[in-house]
Amino acid sequence: IAKRGKFDYYINDGGKIKKSIKSFGLYGFFSYQKFIPKIYLRSSVGDRIKLLQGLMDTDGFVEAKGSGCRTEFYTTSQHLRDDIKELVLSLGGICREGKERKAFYTYKGRKLRGRLSYRLNISFTNGINPFRIKRKSILFKTKTQKPYKYIKSVEKVGTEECVCIKVDSKDHLYI
Repeated sequence: IAKRGKFDYYINDGGKIKKSIKSFGLYGFFSYQKFIPKIYLRSSVGDRIKLLQGLMDTDGFVEAKGSGCRTEFYTTSQHLRDDIKELVLSLGGICREGKERKAFYTYKGRKLRGRLSYRLNISFTNGINPFRIKRKSILFKTKTQKPYKYIKSVEKVGTEECVCIKVDSKDHLYI
């Protein structure tokens, strides 16, 4: 890894990473076309936490004021927004979609309208810190209030032979 500027780094590995990125169909896309390959969304819990931390360290935001903590992720990719939401929920987190907005930027002295930007509000009550870099991870606060989740409806779908299911829990209990 070599440094080009204050926040700019690059990797010179003889093209190995570029080849890997191409193999997942991720090469050559603009930021608004980003997505997470399904294989990563189905990987181990540890790998999914590291994936989320990498994404949050680069494009995530954390602001801690008083006893509260606001943690957000911004993207111009609708597909990536949906993938991040799935990733957070798969880790037991809470993920709510915030307001969409059109951003503005300045180019050659002219104020121009940018792409539609999507915001996700992210929180965890299970001790997972979505940040790895110190300047963000020290600001993150785990929520103490459990999310309100409830069953909307119960519908009979028929009668079937019972199948035993073992879940990943000390008592193997499930609903």
